[in-house]
Amino acid sequence: MISVSIGWTAWLVILTVAPNQTANYLMGTTELDDGNFWLIIDPEPVFMIVSVICLGAFLLSYVNVLLKMTKSLEFWNDLNNFEGRRRKLFNVLNKSLDLTIQLAALYRLLEDGVPTMLCYTYAALVAANSLSCASFILAPGIHSAFSEVFVDTIFDMLFAVVWPIWWLWYSHMNFDFDRAKALLYVSMYPSAWFERQARRMANSSEVTLFLISFDALRMKSGLDLSIRMAMNLSFSHRLGRVVEFMILQQRQKTASKQPLTDQLNIRRPTALLFVFVSVGVLVYTNQSIVTSVKTCCAYPECVAYAYRWSETEFCPCRALIDVDKAPRSYAEWMNPLNVTHLLRDLSLTGDLRVIEVVNRHLPTLPDELQRCTQLQSITLAYTGIEVVPDWCTALTKLEYLSIEGRSIDKNLVALPDQLFDKMQSLTFLHLGIHQNLATFPLMTGPSNLKMFSLALLVSLEEIPSLESLHKLKSVLLTGDVALLRVPNLSPSVTTLVILDAAACCNGTPRTSRAMPQLLDTVGVATCQFPGTPSDLLVASTREQIDECNGVMYKQCATGMCYNLRMQVIACQSEELHEAVRRREIQLGIGQPCDAKVEKWLGCQ
Repeated sequence: MISVSIGWTAWLVILTVAPNQTANYLMGTTELDDGNFWLIIDPEPVFMIVSVICLGAFLLSYVNVLLKMTKSLEFWNDLNNFEGRRRKLFNVLNKSLDLTIQLAALYRLLEDGVPTMLCYTYAALVAANSLSCASFILAPGIHSAFSEVFVDTIFDMLFAVVWPIWWLWYSHMNFDFDRAKALLYVSMYPSAWFERQARRMANSSEVTLFLISFDALRMKSGLDLSIRMAMNLSFSHRLGRVVEFMILQQRQKTASKQPLTDQLNIRRPTALLFVFVSVGVLVYTNQSIVTSVKTCCAYPECVAYAYRWSETEFCPCRALIDVDKAPRSYAEWMNPLNVTHLLRDLSLTGDLRVIEVVNRHLPTLPDELQRCTQLQSITLAYTGIEVVPDWCTALTKLEYLSIEGRSIDKNLVALPDQLFDKMQSLTFLHLGIHQNLATFPLMTGPSNLKMFSLALLVSLEEIPSLESLHKLKSVLLTGDVALLRVPNLSPSVTTLVILDAAACCNGTPRTSRAMPQLLDTVGVATCQFPGTPSDLLVASTREQIDECNGVMYKQCATGMCYNLRMQVIACQSEELHEAVRRREIQLGIGQPCDAKVEKWLGCQ
């Protein structure tokens, strides 16, 4: 028990210090997206130090208990704590504090919209914990002092150690990702190609749900830190008392059952309070889930929502995922569903944290979205969006922003001048295929930015300095043909890719003396690459789309039917896609092949 507690607390220290590396190691994504698959924002240094100190204190307390076990009697006094006259009153007060903390944690689970299995399991544990206290009050003569403390210790361990381990295991088992396929794409596709972005290949709902669960294990706020501290301190205290009793029992050869005649018993009506808490927890959890499921069932695109007792007119949605990664007809491609009203409805409660819309029509962000001040992720691809409202500057919690247009649409024309000034949490920024975007806002605000990608912004001549972004790792500039010079880069950059840009080879002097030395130290790919992505500005014709009839990997007149960058399935002439699919079939990875359609690719 103690060894497991020490190991788990040490793992939490590692998680706090290096959340991205921990998630990559756990989920096997270290080699994908340059180690930035999850794009988890690093904790602020001060908060990280405080968290590590607190976790270190827990770790030392567990080690102290272990030392008490090994060094025997020198750390102990006597059994006064067990034979104390007011011991039971102290235990009831201690249990009440534990239940208060556990109820606060349950409320956070319901608000975060974690999977219902986790909510029900946690509620059942809280109910059982409360009932155990009621049983001790109703039958004081049956339970010894040691048995009471031992049962409480078991519950504390369940909440402080076993529960989060099981939670992590549940999240891991419910994330299905084809890592072999992703690694194949990394090995075969050139830098800056869409296919190398493993996170885009993953199931959007599963990624979102894992991040919700994984983030709940991290200490990101004062309340999280307080709950975690209280649970671990309670467990450490009770575990110490159990060890005290075991050692003293061995020393004095006492019976395991302690005399209770001189101890004050708690009045039996008090047990009703704990019974009420036990029943109330289960009823509240179930009613909250049932109410929210009923409210949100009309919105299947809402994959995660808060569970609340009170019935409201609008769904308290946490994550909106409306994605069609492979439109199958010309009509679907040219006339996608309009999701403006859907986004407006799901924004009314102000609970949205994640928005991902692909191949849907969304010309602008509805004003109701500005209520969602805790918004963390926005992914818009092929939505025809033309305007980013000025109020987006207030989205200070945004961590992920990706907006990609279609070559057949007008797309973004301008961005608010101060768009990124307050986005200190932003870790990923991608803008692609915005032919009319000629200026770019200053980038002094997003101090946590790790990946910066601009693709096919053919009117953009200048990018502001990135020198102040000290956590920036990857800079991808592809198809920005009007770009005259490479922006000043932070020394932290390890990957720089420049394709089809005037800045590659026009001889323009660098704007910083440090730039030549920096370019010598990072992984750089410039100018010359077969099949450069500028072809994306050429839209698929109706004939190319109709020829495929919505069937992937079908042989067509000029090559293979393929959904390039999650666009409509159309006949593509790029031979590399065909080569990759052949390799998938040979290795038996990726989507199972259809012998009727893919016999020409080697499918048997």
